[in-house]
Amino acid sequence: MFEKLKIDSVRFGKATFIFIFLVFILIVSCGKEDCEEERKENCAVTFELNPVCGCNGVTYPNPSTAKCQSIDDYTMGECE
Repeated sequence: MFEKLKIDSVRFGKATFIFIFLVFILIVSCGKEDCEEERKENCAVTFELNPVCGCNGVTYPNPSTAKCQSIDDYTMGECE
């Protein structure tokens, strides 16, 4: 009976470790790290004033300016 209990506790420990590891990976992979500002070369921008708030918390004059900075995730309006 104790042998069966020992095997079950080892399996439970391994399963718990794997679960915690996967949750950690999920948490680390999400967030603002996906929002990196990197200027694209030969990128045309317009001069319209239509402010957008980039995922990095920076206000850009318009969507084309944000996209030229590799910011594809933004909301309309200025950042607060």
